[in-house]
Amino acid sequence: MTLRGLDEMEREGDVEALIEVLDDVEGDELDTALEALARLGDVRAYPVFEGMLADDDIDVRANAARALLVMDVGSPLARRMDRSLWLAIAVNQLVFAYRDNPLGFVAGDDTWAGKRVRAVGSALNAEGGMALMQRAHREFSELNEMPGAARNLEIMWGGIGEWMG
Repeated sequence: MTLRGLDEMEREGDVEALIEVLDDVEGDELDTALEALARLGDVRAYPVFEGMLADDDIDVRANAARALLVMDVGSPLARRMDRSLWLAIAVNQLVFAYRDNPLGFVAGDDTWAGKRVRAVGSALNAEGGMALMQRAHREFSELNEMPGAARNLEIMWGGIGEWMG
């Protein structure tokens, strides 16, 4: 399979073909196929992402979370997700951002990952306020083994809703 073939599947909206090809691709091709499924936003992709986000392997979870960054939150796929799965996506997006930036972020960080950390905090606040932010922080702390990451997340979320940093 080539990246070009995957792009064609996405243009044609061929969700079934994209799902079938997942077992045969890896690396950039896997990322491209997953992102195509997320962009298409079709509910048939739900079991794929649900399984990957529950996987024991952090790399599998990170691949799914990264792909879901391109998902339209108003798509049928996003609307199909229950709150706990949506929370798992948010937490895994945070884990992935910190894995790529082990020293954390500074307030006002305008990199893609820094902005994403704040955007996830804002989305959590909008969805469930301080209680959901605290739950996500707790789950993030359990999954992320990097020293200081939990405290850095607190600082990055400062000023979002009732979060004081």
